[in-house]
Amino acid sequence: MDVPATKIHGEETADGVAVTDVTFDGGEIGDTEAYLVAPSDGGSGPAVLWFRWLEGGSPTSNRTEFLEEARGYAPRGVTSLLRTYDAGHELDAVARADRETWLSQRFGLEPGA
Repeated sequence: MDVPATKIHGEETADGVAVTDVTFDGGEIGDTEAYLVAPSDGGSGPAVLWFRWLEGGSPTSNRTEFLEEARGYAPRGVTSLLRTYDAGHELDAVARADRETWLSQRFGLEPGA
């Protein structure tokens, strides 16, 4: 698998945690905004790919939803990718098409991994 084109917009390091603001080519879904949260010492360990809830109207129904949790795991060696995904669905239609919505997200998983 090819590494997707990635643009780094900034990085913040504090308390042993590096949070990098990135955009990467999400394939069929286009550019994808994400935070890469990792131990600031560059150590390697397990990785977590976080998914947000599809909660209409919520200010955290995006890549920020689990950012504090990811920051909490990083000092223990865990690297996290928190990405924003917007399939362009009407939020009231998500309940009817939940299976299709989640299946469609697979297009952004491989480039993120």
